[in-house]
Amino acid sequence: MVLAFFHRELLTYSEDTNGIYIITEDKFPKAIIGKTFEETAEMFYRNRDPVNPAILIGVRREDRIILNPKEKRTGQKDKKFERFEEGDALIVIAFNLPDLSDIK
Repeated sequence: MVLAFFHRELLTYSEDTNGIYIITEDKFPKAIIGKTFEETAEMFYRNRDPVNPAILIGVRREDRIILNPKEKRTGQKDKKFERFEEGDALIVIAFNLPDLSDIK
């Protein structure tokens, strides 16, 4: 039952609900390149916008979506995520498309 409420919240469009946004490399600071997922999530938390808080939930790498990547994920090199690379996009949940220019 709780999961149904979660999905309804994600699919409801209003100023009181969150959306999922894909933010391309030209819209986030270069300081994120080379950081781990955990380091980047900490950057989001430290620079949290009280009006439009954004939570990092994944990465788009080429044509793949990787949600909540494991830090020590094993597997094929081209299928694992270790650090953000040039060309990656961030996947975030927020009320509106966030401005990430202040993230350090």
